[in-house]
Amino acid sequence: MDEKRVYTYWRNDKPGLDEVITDIRSALSDGRVLLMSPDSFELTNIEKMASRDLERVYEARIFGNGTDVRWVMGSGVAVFSEQELDLDGYERAVTPYLETTEPAYFMWGKVENNQLQEYQIQPVDLSEWGDFPDGSKLVLRVKEYLGKVDDFGNVGVVATIIRGVDTIGGSDE
Repeated sequence: MDEKRVYTYWRNDKPGLDEVITDIRSALSDGRVLLMSPDSFELTNIEKMASRDLERVYEARIFGNGTDVRWVMGSGVAVFSEQELDLDGYERAVTPYLETTEPAYFMWGKVENNQLQEYQIQPVDLSEWGDFPDGSKLVLRVKEYLGKVDDFGNVGVVATIIRGVDTIGGSDE
């Protein structure tokens, strides 16, 4: 029986977000992007990243095609993937896993006029991710990989990959 594996890639040399996007663009040609900066939270797609001002972005998540990229300003980058990737300059680890689980995590707020609305933050435009029904809640679908974490047989989450975005509730139900 083939061993089930998940791949982890990383760079500790603190690359800029624009460099990371160049590195992973071929693996995530249709990737969705979460950008966080001190004054905004943006949802976009990787093909629209060239038009974005990335100077104030301090954290980014880019996901799609079974790959999830995590970048934090000044800390390096980690890439988790279901498949082997050709990433020059990245270290690689192959982690065996036993099973997977597919939980979902709610994002804050409700959809109103294709914006994610929450009274404590500015509305977040959803148009680049699609059309979402008013009153619905956004849900991040993830896949967690469960594997052996020590020599005593204990099992834990060895990797998590965002798989996509769905909605629950809203005017279309």
